[in-house]
Amino acid sequence: MASDYEYEEGKGTLFVNSYKEKPTQPDRKGKFKFGGEVLEIAGWIATNRDGTPKKDKNGNPILNIEVRRPYEGGSSKVEEPKDINLDEDIPF
Repeated sequence: MASDYEYEEGKGTLFVNSYKEKPTQPDRKGKFKFGGEVLEIAGWIATNRDGTPKKDKNGNPILNIEVRRPYEGGSSKVEEPKDINLDEDIPF
C-alpha cells in the first residue's frame, strides 16, 4: 500500500499481518483516519484457552482491536551526562 494514500475521514483498511511471528503480534494491521489524523489499527482474533477462535452469539469470530498514533521514531542519541565536580566536599 502506498504511504501517500489519502484516507477519507472515518474510514480505514485492515490487512492480514503476513509478518506475524508471535502470538502477541496482531493478526490484522491497517490504518484509519479519525479527527483528521491517520491512526494505526491492529486486530487480534480472540481465542479460547484451547486456541480455538472465540465466537459471538451468532457464531462469528471476535476481533479485538487497538487504535494508536503511528510510531514516530525516537532519537537513539544518548544524552550526555552533566558535568559533575568530584572535588566538592561530600557531606558525610
